[in-house]
Amino acid sequence: FIYKRPGAELPPPARRVVMEAEQMPVQPVGFPTEDGRGWIYFENGELREARQVLEAGVYQIEVSVYGKRADGSTVDPLIDLKVDGQRVGANIAVGNHYGSYGTYVISNVRILGGSHDFAVVLTNFQTDGTWEGTGTVIADSMTVRKVGNILPDFASRINDGSPYTSSRNVTVHLTQPGQVRP
Repeated sequence: FIYKRPGAELPPPARRVVMEAEQMPVQPVGFPTEDGRGWIYFENGELREARQVLEAGVYQIEVSVYGKRADGSTVDPLIDLKVDGQRVGANIAVGNHYGSYGTYVISNVRILGGSHDFAVVLTNFQTDGTWEGTGTVIADSMTVRKVGNILPDFASRINDGSPYTSSRNVTVHLTQPGQVRP
């Protein structure tokens, strides 16, 4: 019921939605990077933006971020990616590579067409009480890229009408006219 185009995203109009962190309208306490290209989290919170997805499909969500551990900590900063307030995929441990953006990807996210809230959430802000010793995440961008289609007849029947899932377990209910769905 799902088909993917091998090795590439789908052509327009379904290509991708790109959100720049420093321009997202909902921002946690923090501030833009010196070069104005990213957002530095200064507490747990989320960068969030509502965007239109033109078509139902299978998407991958990519986030470009880098992390910094708190002084003396061995724990990497953790982020979640959310669609409409629901986490997709597992927590992402953002490696301690301060100053060098990395791209983290959650695949196989099923999203129906329409408006959705997309968020990058820092979940374990760390501080030793000083700016120099604070562990944090610096976010650059989030990209939502369509990589496959859900056949139109089945889009509204996936997971009882839920708008997305990151699970590989997808339930499709098929009914004949006049039949009642269990």
